[in-house]
Amino acid sequence: MQEELYQYYILKNDQKKYRPMKMRIDEAKTRYNRFKDLKLYPKGIPYIFKPISAGLIPAGLFSIIQNRQYMD
Repeated sequence: MQEELYQYYILKNDQKKYRPMKMRIDEAKTRYNRFKDLKLYPKGIPYIFKPISAGLIPAGLFSIIQNRQYMD
């Protein structure tokens, strides 16, 4: 792949890891532009908003969801 689509990093703050909301918004913008370029925009709406919605979930609940997802 010649072009970077987006770049992110995870900040460690004591015991929790998180990505700042600004990075989540940037990822959503990138997803929007790519889905639009590929003419997949209406079908891509759930994928566009996924990083933002994940950022709105409380950290404790998000951790439980992640652990359950990786345990299966």
